[in-house]
Amino acid sequence: MTTTLFKKEVSFTASIGDEPCPYANVSHMRIGLLGAQTGTTAPTLATIVQKLSEIQYIDTEAMFQGNSIDGEDLLAISCMFVGATPEIIIPAGDTQTLSVGNIVVPLNSGGTALGVTPSTHFLRGTVATWTSEKLTVELEHDVAIGEKYRYVKKTDTAETTGASTDMSVTGKKLKALLVYATTIPSTTNNQRSVQFLEFLVGGSKKYEFSWLTMGKGRYTGNAKDDTTLGTVLDNFRIVTFPQGLDANNLTVVAYSDTATDTIEYIGIYQ
Repeated sequence: MTTTLFKKEVSFTASIGDEPCPYANVSHMRIGLLGAQTGTTAPTLATIVQKLSEIQYIDTEAMFQGNSIDGEDLLAISCMFVGATPEIIIPAGDTQTLSVGNIVVPLNSGGTALGVTPSTHFLRGTVATWTSEKLTVELEHDVAIGEKYRYVKKTDTAETTGASTDMSVTGKKLKALLVYATTIPSTTNNQRSVQFLEFLVGGSKKYEFSWLTMGKGRYTGNAKDDTTLGTVLDNFRIVTFPQGLDANNLTVVAYSDTATDTIEYIGIYQ
């Protein structure tokens, strides 16, 4: 196994376009961000990771598909699917430094062993509260890997009568589904963008879950808390299928409790 700093605290004041990634058997990507607060308004963890507005890794196909997978999504994947613990420094004054590190994303790409030279890109979002951006990307490669991952992000609108989303991927199995709900329970009400969730395989209901039972997977904190990390993860839940769920004809149906706002899904497939 070899680890390479593919991006070594490089300037991230502009998007980094498609660049070749000449490594074989890439198992994981690890991401870190550095910078500094600018002005009197402190950035939050959400606005720090929002600086990374889209990630992509392409070998024989794009590994991140559908809507753009951004820094908040990657943090949720890292904490809840992988179980990695991030390192976070949040500033509280003009020019104070900040960092977020150890965001881990499984890839399992054959890389150059597939007879292609993969490419990556990292798009920069507009966030006014911090600057002097630097990006670090570490790749773990030349190691035995399992079947390649694919990530698919889709968005829907919550409905009390059920909102159906096609999460099919031909020839793959769903290993996990991350669910983002705009409205979640609080001390003032129990309204939820996602109250209940159903999985239909070939049109037949196979699984059903409640927002209250899905939990946060391998994340070790509370499913609802007031910590810095909780400000991002509170709105996410995850359902895992260790043996994989047939995704050839897969529909997810979400039923809301009053709320009729945005739901996001990130399917993780192998």
